[in-house]
Amino acid sequence: MVLTGALVKAVVGLVAVAGVTTAVVVATSGGPDEAIVTRVVDGDTIDVTVGGTEHRVRLLNIDTPESVDPDRPVECLALEATAFLEDLLPSGTPVRLEYDEVRTDRYDRTLAGVFTAAGALVNAEIARAGLAAVVVFDDNVRFLPPVEEARAEAEAAGVGLYSADVECTLPAQVAALEAVPAVAAPPAAATSSAFTVAVNTESILVSAADRLLVLVRDTTRPALAVFEQSARLRFADRVDEVRAAAAARRAELQGTAGVRLAAEQAEAARIAEEARQAEQARAEAEAAEAREAEERRRRAEERDRASAPSPPSSGGSSSGGDTYTGKRCYEPGGVVYRPC
Repeated sequence: MVLTGALVKAVVGLVAVAGVTTAVVVATSGGPDEAIVTRVVDGDTIDVTVGGTEHRVRLLNIDTPESVDPDRPVECLALEATAFLEDLLPSGTPVRLEYDEVRTDRYDRTLAGVFTAAGALVNAEIARAGLAAVVVFDDNVRFLPPVEEARAEAEAAGVGLYSADVECTLPAQVAALEAVPAVAAPPAAATSSAFTVAVNTESILVSAADRLLVLVRDTTRPALAVFEQSARLRFADRVDEVRAAAAARRAELQGTAGVRLAAEQAEAARIAEEARQAEQARAEAEAAEAREAEERRRRAEERDRASAPSPPSSGGSSSGGDTYTGKRCYEPGGVVYRPC
């Protein structure tokens, strides 16, 4: 939710006109300082001049999502928190700084409640927009009651970090997880691979739930620390419910996939064995046919040899023909024979 400058000023104006007691706090420790805003650093830090001297002011009792830490990614609605403060306190805006017990932090920033000319406590307005978690620095609790009340208003209104309509917020992420439809079980005749795809899809949902559970329990990030412990537990219960259902469906699908895979492997082995046996029978048939063909060829040769005509004998008279018609046994060379 991006808050426009007009909306910011309207909210602050209503607070001032209505005379909301939590928006104006009377100084009880140290005198206030009049200052001029020179720059908004992020959602909870501004630069001001006091009597011509530049000061960096950290707003007490709020912590907005991080946007300027080089070691951390820009957090959910961090830029929106900065924009909200820029709209509320543009450069040149006069403000009043009021202090608590400890006036500076370890970074030498001034710790203060910042008030507009209309008397609105800026710290509380940021919390009321749902853009800050409630924190306490060095036991500085003077501005804590109005900030806590503003935070409760934001949660009740479902704005800023409490909105389920802003994709990056915890409520939106939990709602998105709950909205993921259950994976439809493959048809009865589906293959094991179809069931494996369904298993993987459910695993993705389980992993997403695990990651979200880590976020729900992370109180170091303002975008999550805005929620009280009881609210975070309710979010965790909702995520756990989604995770348990997805894990149960995954287990059932895994069991079916295992049964199908075993059946497919058995069928594949049966087909392979049938193919092997068929190939063996074909090879044996071919070998038998080859042996029969060879036997037929050998017998044919024997018949041919037995029925071949006898060549003329060289042992007869030179002047007369060979008149021997009996069985002949030829000498080596096939020319000379003798009667057998």
